[in-house]
Amino acid sequence: MLSDTIVDRALVLVAEGGGNYEYFFSQLKTPDWIAPLNERGRFSHPPDAISEGGYIRFPGWPEGEYLLRMAAQAPNDVFGVLTAECFASSNNVVHEILVGIAAKLPAKLSADVALQEAQWVSRQGVLYGLYPEKAAGLISHLAGNNEAEAAVALLGEILDVHRPPERDEPEIQIEGRRVRWGVDPIGKAAFWDIQQVVNIVAEPLAETAPELFLSVISKTLDKAITIHDNGRGNVEDFSTIWRPHIAYGDNLDRLGVSTENLQVATRLVAERRNDGFDIARRVFRRYEWPIFRRFEAYAFLVSASVPSEIAEEVLIDPSRYVDATANPEFNELLGKWFGRVGNQTRRLVFELIDAGPDLDRYSQYLEKQEAQGNRAESETWLREEWQLRWLTAIAENLDDSRKEKLARLAAKYGPPSPPSEIRGGAVGHYTDVTDDNLRKLAVGDLVQFLKNWTPPPVTDPYSPSRAGLAEVLGRWLADTPSYFSDILESFQDRGLHPTYLRTILDGFTTALKTEKQFNIFSVVRTIIWVLQNTEAGPREEFRWEEDPGWSWTYMSSARFLTELFLHPERLKVERRDEIWPALQLIADVKSPTSEDEREYRTKMDFGMLALNSTRPVGLEAVMRYCRWLKLAGVEVSAATLPAAFELLGQHLDPAVDDSVAVREMYGMQFKLLAWLDREWFESQLPALFPGKPYKVLDKFAWNSFLRFSGPIATMLPAMRFRYERAINGLDATAATVSDAERSLGNHLTRFVAAGSIGLDDPLLVQFFSKASHALRAQAVGDVGWHLGRQAEEIEPVVRDRLMAFWASRLSACLLEGSAAKEEAGAFGWWLQSKKFPDPWVVEQATEVVDKFRDLHPDFAVIQRFAALSDAYPFEAVHCLGVVFEEDREGWAIHGWGDSVTAILESALHAGAKSRDEAVRVINLLVARGNRGYRRLLDE
Repeated sequence: MLSDTIVDRALVLVAEGGGNYEYFFSQLKTPDWIAPLNERGRFSHPPDAISEGGYIRFPGWPEGEYLLRMAAQAPNDVFGVLTAECFASSNNVVHEILVGIAAKLPAKLSADVALQEAQWVSRQGVLYGLYPEKAAGLISHLAGNNEAEAAVALLGEILDVHRPPERDEPEIQIEGRRVRWGVDPIGKAAFWDIQQVVNIVAEPLAETAPELFLSVISKTLDKAITIHDNGRGNVEDFSTIWRPHIAYGDNLDRLGVSTENLQVATRLVAERRNDGFDIARRVFRRYEWPIFRRFEAYAFLVSASVPSEIAEEVLIDPSRYVDATANPEFNELLGKWFGRVGNQTRRLVFELIDAGPDLDRYSQYLEKQEAQGNRAESETWLREEWQLRWLTAIAENLDDSRKEKLARLAAKYGPPSPPSEIRGGAVGHYTDVTDDNLRKLAVGDLVQFLKNWTPPPVTDPYSPSRAGLAEVLGRWLADTPSYFSDILESFQDRGLHPTYLRTILDGFTTALKTEKQFNIFSVVRTIIWVLQNTEAGPREEFRWEEDPGWSWTYMSSARFLTELFLHPERLKVERRDEIWPALQLIADVKSPTSEDEREYRTKMDFGMLALNSTRPVGLEAVMRYCRWLKLAGVEVSAATLPAAFELLGQHLDPAVDDSVAVREMYGMQFKLLAWLDREWFESQLPALFPGKPYKVLDKFAWNSFLRFSGPIATMLPAMRFRYERAINGLDATAATVSDAERSLGNHLTRFVAAGSIGLDDPLLVQFFSKASHALRAQAVGDVGWHLGRQAEEIEPVVRDRLMAFWASRLSACLLEGSAAKEEAGAFGWWLQSKKFPDPWVVEQATEVVDKFRDLHPDFAVIQRFAALSDAYPFEAVHCLGVVFEEDREGWAIHGWGDSVTAILESALHAGAKSRDEAVRVINLLVARGNRGYRRLLDE
């Protein structure tokens, strides 16, 4: 029996800290302590989660760990001390312990804990750590001990999904109707955690509570689909697109995971129980979404036993024949069972197929076709395509007359694609027309078919569309680009929807990157025809199901041309004049207009518009044209290619072209332009960077240059004026560093490394005089960061320049004092780069730590010192101690891994000075709760 004196004395020691708290509870081996500790309230106040600086931390609960060890020995005692305060804790670790305890208790007690945990889970947005896995153990325990209701209650809350926060989304109008985007549901645990939970609990629940099990998972899927529908009011869930096959599929989103879970549950229930299909059908009929009809058919397919009368009832249900593509599992079921049922059932199935589809479902489409004089042909097409699919499903059991009909329809329309197959590459890009359908047509008939084909009314993003049909065309082109380049002239028809020509040009751009041959000059001629014979609207609004006009074809033309010159093996210098007209035309396309750029001019996404606008990409094609010629041995300069350089010069005149996207492209291609004709380009720099009164043009050109081109030593004399302008515009009080400012600092330090500027150069001096502390730290740190990413060693002369640069910066930091802490601490990046002599870098790092008590990034610094600790044990352990002390929140050490132990062990085995410092650091670590390092002293 424990005396009060012993218990109270133990708790006094616990209160002294220093690791005593955790150590005491870890050493309790008997349940004798439960009652006295409970009397003193030790189990009633588990720690809550702690939020610090945007992070959340879950402290341990040593008292709970003790109860977990005692649960099997003294279940009633343990259960009796689990108070409401325990279940109210916000600490995920506490609840992991609670479900672990419950899994060791008798079932009745476990069920009580599970129900309280279900209430807690219902209030959580996210389940952290190992909670889902540990809860799965409790659920399995309950399922195997006749407490299925409690098990399912907890499982349902873990699987539950909810709607994500509202977000702004672009509005898309299709035929005057707004198309709402689908919404991805959010769950409480990661995909793999949810699947692991279901895999753990599936067998025991399927065995003991199959209907409850299927019900809870069906409920989750139903809710997920409802959220995904996003209030669009659909009766269709489009599951054949996001889950083409119930039996298998991708689990890349919450909808896929919920479907996979139901597939696992359905298979277990249907395969292992004689009444499995009845249970599944009873559950699935509670829900309206079409995927549950598919699950019903799937349960039938995998069922261990289905009476023939039920099979016949299912096969002659007219509701299952409304849409031949809506339920792939029923199509498969029909093919599997049709040969097994009686003649009467077969006759009724044939009657359903012979009757054809209900054409009232296509009334809007048929009315539109009637207005064009195509109603009769359209009705025939709908009826025969529908019959083709159903007859294909039962092809092995047809009589001769229907076999002949199937052969005739297959010859007319081609074999039907699987009901679940998506035609086209994205949501909204769908068609039932197959590659084979198109390939059977002669060229003239193909063009005429594309001109005449009219999509049905668009009521959702998955309707057949011109974009879908175009992608079928694109797949054909990908197989045989040579054939398409030979017939391309036939597509030069203004009556052809631009979606098709745009797709063809995109296909040729892709084909350039392959080894497949085709006539590139035929493509160039078609681009010239497009640019000369069509016109793009000023602002063509986005349309999901087809191109809104010719602007997208123009963009595809530009992309083909700019890609073309990266493949010189396809080009001939002597035929260059055949290409030049296309370049002249594409470089003068109106897009982007000032209105297109109005909003973009206020943003900082430099380069994005240039890469996605026709005229800038067209000008890039002109630049690459000159590059191709120069690499081919042609003399390239403003004197030898006047037309090209005059065109490039004209677009730097704001009176001719005031596009910021064009300026971006010139900034991006700075190096190329300087290489083509340096003298000409230097003369253009004042126009490229005009300053006032064209500050916006100047800003976009400059930032694009900084972001994409990098420093060019030979251009520095001509570019000094622009570097000076940028330095004079710095804000010394800024707390953050922009991408442009960071790149400016990188340019200057790289000039130092290259020897292009000295330490007393006005550019460098003025930069560090005007830059903020944050920018100075970024510039210094980036030197080490870039070197660390470089595999090869740096040349001795470059290393010496950088070491001299650091010496000058350290001297400046020492004069400035603590205000320069961030800049001095950035030397950590130099330390981790491994590009400088070890004695020098350790000496510099130690001086920074001693003077500024900072060296970052901490994880890289500690890792590098671990590697150096055998040679420099004192410096390594001393820096470890300082860096740890300065981490006030205590998080950093969790990212240091084994490096801490390596440093400490090296110091403990070194001289007395190193050992003393190691002991000091270990005591510091233990005092802050890292008690595991105490063992190093014992050893």
